[in-house]
Amino acid sequence: AFCIYALVIDSIPWKLPSWVVLSPVRYVWLIPATMLPQAAMGLLYPSFGPDTSAGLLPMPWVLAYYGIFFMFGAIYFDHPDPRGQVGRWWWLTLPVALLAVFPLGYELTMQRGLIDVEWVGTSNRRWLAVFLQATYAWFMTFGAIGMFRSLFSFESKIMRYVSDSSYWLYLVHLPLIVLVQFVICSWLLPSSLKLFLICTITIALSLLSYHFCVRYTFIGTLLNGPRRRPQVVVDAILIDEPSGEAETVSPQE
Repeated sequence: AFCIYALVIDSIPWKLPSWVVLSPVRYVWLIPATMLPQAAMGLLYPSFGPDTSAGLLPMPWVLAYYGIFFMFGAIYFDHPDPRGQVGRWWWLTLPVALLAVFPLGYELTMQRGLIDVEWVGTSNRRWLAVFLQATYAWFMTFGAIGMFRSLFSFESKIMRYVSDSSYWLYLVHLPLIVLVQFVICSWLLPSSLKLFLICTITIALSLLSYHFCVRYTFIGTLLNGPRRRPQVVVDAILIDEPSGEAETVSPQE
């Protein structure tokens, strides 16, 4: 998506106005665009949200779905947002998404009988479910951006490390989950404990592989840009022989 956007933006002398990208007007074009690939998902096995590509090559509609999010990221990159306008209404979008959009969209999609949806015509339920799924994705995305920008904008080495490792964890977690599941599937343990072990072992292996095999290697440079190992600064102690007095000198001196 970034490559396509770069080629397109280089070929035209203008870019989208900031108000189309940063203001709530963005929902007017982002939600319908997301609905198109979303409508092709969940036809055989209903599920709330996008499908998952199980093969090496992604399914076209799944690729198109995530491509829209990557495309918006590329567009947003060209529009400075020092005031955090895209997440400005996070205190509203997050509750609406979690307490209204998700329950109704889930019921319309899965039809579990948890919420009365008889007021929605049968012919309209599918498209309303698709609309709510797309709305939920964008409300949660911008809501999370705004929440973390407002509440967690302070410097934290732990959060910085987790943020740096997140892309690698996203890429590597699926095969690790499959591997760990295969190993412990025959263990005589409660399913809840197995779930806990799968998550814990997967996260631990992912972080270890990131730290020792990715963070300071060409893979880390490819994913997050170049990064140098922290240098341990050890003060040198110089002794003045005639007086016998010790003097501490930093390496910079």
